[in-house]
Amino acid sequence: MVFCFSEVLVTGAAGYLAIHCVQQLLNEGYRVRGTVRDTNNTAKVKPLIDLKGSDRLELITADLMDKQIWSTYDQFNFTRGFLFSNVMAVFRAVEGCEYVLHIASPCQTVADDSIIQTAIDGTLNVLRAVAKCDTVKKVVLTSSSGAVNQGHKKPHKLFNEDDWTKLEDGRVYVHKYHVSKTMAEQAAWNFVRNETGKCNFKHKEDSFNCA
Repeated sequence: MVFCFSEVLVTGAAGYLAIHCVQQLLNEGYRVRGTVRDTNNTAKVKPLIDLKGSDRLELITADLMDKQIWSTYDQFNFTRGFLFSNVMAVFRAVEGCEYVLHIASPCQTVADDSIIQTAIDGTLNVLRAVAKCDTVKKVVLTSSSGAVNQGHKKPHKLFNEDDWTKLEDGRVYVHKYHVSKTMAEQAAWNFVRNETGKCNFKHKEDSFNCA
């Protein structure tokens, strides 16, 4: 394995999909900074700390809805390697990273309208931070097939990147989670179009996982 100096930010690092991304990045020799809701939650953090190469993994407590964390310097806890003690540090979540994998997204079995705005605002907070950071070269946004194939009266068709889940037709029910993923990705693309040249932006459609 060839170690590199590039650092990758992975949001929602404790999620099912994200932890696999973290492992692959560590396997490739990257340094990884992962955001979690609470670095003191051993049940969530331990699987990450136990990963091979976790000496190159930094875990930080970062709420996607906290604009101070994503747009200005602020204080929050971090855990590096096998250390669980909370050490106060002053830095910005995106600071120094070359790549960003935005995987974090609210996911509820019984979802309400609140997850929609949370998904949108969380995504935009990350992108705003990226736009202000000179080191970031590329952003990957994890979306969902539910942002494409829901809400259609005749769903049996071949979908492509021009298709979106239809939200305007109230006759076809669309789960709030799919609404949140649709609107968050649309907000992301609108942001990127308005910030042309600031960063490379790609999205990955994923069918059955949510981080």
